[in-house]
Amino acid sequence: MFEAMEREGLYPPELRLEADVIFTVVLCNTPVYGPETARWLKQFEPLNLSGNQKRLLAYAREHDGTFTSRAYQRLAGVDLYTASRDIKDLIRKGIVRLIKKGGRVYRVIEHDVRTTEMPLPDQFLQIEPFLGKQGYVKNEDVRKILGISRTRAKRLLEEWVAAGLLRLQGKGRGSQYVPFRNGSVSLGNGSV
Repeated sequence: MFEAMEREGLYPPELRLEADVIFTVVLCNTPVYGPETARWLKQFEPLNLSGNQKRLLAYAREHDGTFTSRAYQRLAGVDLYTASRDIKDLIRKGIVRLIKKGGRVYRVIEHDVRTTEMPLPDQFLQIEPFLGKQGYVKNEDVRKILGISRTRAKRLLEEWVAAGLLRLQGKGRGSQYVPFRNGSVSLGNGSV
């Protein structure tokens, strides 16, 4: 229930215990964000952000596109380590960056992940011809083409899924990664 409410941009369920015998769950269909902010946050859907990360981006949007780790800790009620992990994840996904090296202020990078062509990672470019020919790649294909370990291939595939370049189909040994087709990701020469 909590996850569903958060996913839809609604306030979380409110749990109440009255007189030690009556337990009540209150569900509000009031959106957490205004319509404009909710539309702006939709661009990040392919990146699988947590509710706290979305709250941070909405906060930054209303504060000149900037935030600090301390502001995030207060906003989300998280500790320093959780804040650091979440912010590093946003940096890795290309959503935020430090304003200056060694600084403490982060800025949201202005781009719409649905429409902006972002440069493709070099390693992705190496598997692109195979992907164009076969229509999908597997972990073993990435390992062979790039000459890397199973674990490294898995991490790369997860990053490419998070970046919206690929979409996972299947589970376990039958897993295949296919081009993410939403009209927004251009895979180089357009062969995919």
